[in-house]
Amino acid sequence: AYRNEKLYEQALVVYEQGLEYHKDNYSLLHGKAYALEMLGRTEDAIAFYELARSKTKSPQYIDSKLAKLYVVSGRRDEMLKAKRKQALAMVETLAEKTKALGEKLAALGKTDEAREQYERALELTGSEELRTELKELLEGLGKAEGGMPNAE
Repeated sequence: AYRNEKLYEQALVVYEQGLEYHKDNYSLLHGKAYALEMLGRTEDAIAFYELARSKTKSPQYIDSKLAKLYVVSGRRDEMLKAKRKQALAMVETLAEKTKALGEKLAALGKTDEAREQYERALELTGSEELRTELKELLEGLGKAEGGMPNAE
């Protein structure tokens, strides 16, 4: 009711009281973030929108609010760099897991499938160390095929 009447200071008090008992409640976190945003407390609003984002299965709405606030606060470039770094780390993790899958397939004698996974990992990775490992594994598959028939 306070929020609808644009009484954001009073709304903030109510949200804080609710969060004392329900610290992970999405609606309370979002409400507090919104009240903080309306009061011009951008950095605090960002922190609570981030908390609210972590408590929802559909973060798209929160993402749009955060994007706006990052621009307002002058942190847009910083956040974009952080998101890019996070995405690259996830791709490297995927490359590592793809390599591990290839190794398991190779151990089972499924060289064609292992080769496919190694090549996929090679496409994904930006790590020179992992690229070198994958190339060695691919070479090893070629040698193994020459010496014994494919188990597939």
